[in-house]
Amino acid sequence: MSTPPALAVIEKKSTKDLVVDRVRAAIMSGELSPGQRVTEPDLARNFGVGQATIREALIELEHMGFVQRREPRKTFVTHLTRKDILEIYAVRIPLELLAVEMAAKAKVDLSDLDDAVSKMEAAAKRGDLAEFKTWDHKFHRALWRAAGNPHISECLEPLVTKLFAFAFTTIAGGQPAPAKRRELVGLHRRIATTLRSGDVAAAKEALRASMDMSWMKDEPEAR
Repeated sequence: MSTPPALAVIEKKSTKDLVVDRVRAAIMSGELSPGQRVTEPDLARNFGVGQATIREALIELEHMGFVQRREPRKTFVTHLTRKDILEIYAVRIPLELLAVEMAAKAKVDLSDLDDAVSKMEAAAKRGDLAEFKTWDHKFHRALWRAAGNPHISECLEPLVTKLFAFAFTTIAGGQPAPAKRRELVGLHRRIATTLRSGDVAAAKEALRASMDMSWMKDEPEAR
């Protein structure tokens, strides 16, 4: 007999993981703003932990895209200008279109895409925007894997992760209207469906539409 979710083993987290969760939550809630500097001594004092733990947490948060180091020992909450975002999309769109072509030829299992779409839809109905974007990101990661070329993931992971992390912290990017969320769910489902049927052109069309950049219309120019 399977164990009910409520009775599953409690996940044990290290102090570093707890710091990562707290800082990420502060960024996503707006308590820490894009571009704001965060320091090891201040965070260590706030959380009552050692600076070595904070250092490890910031390294992980940088990998997740939530913070960025502009120079040695200076860490800031991720901030992207309009120019940054356009440059990321200039790389992202052609590579994801290539991933669609390769995934269609590979004829691999696409159940991860279906699962991500289902989770996106459930999160959209609950109004859980953080979870919605998390599964949106996981959908694209699954698409990269389906291409069967690890270099696509290696190129896109740092760029797109940073983009999604920044979108969490912005009003325009972090809170798409309910109708927009439904539209995005439909487009992602169409990508999976058309890939499965081998209609590469339709899959590419849906992918382009899903990467609508209207959310960044209010982002500032480069400082």
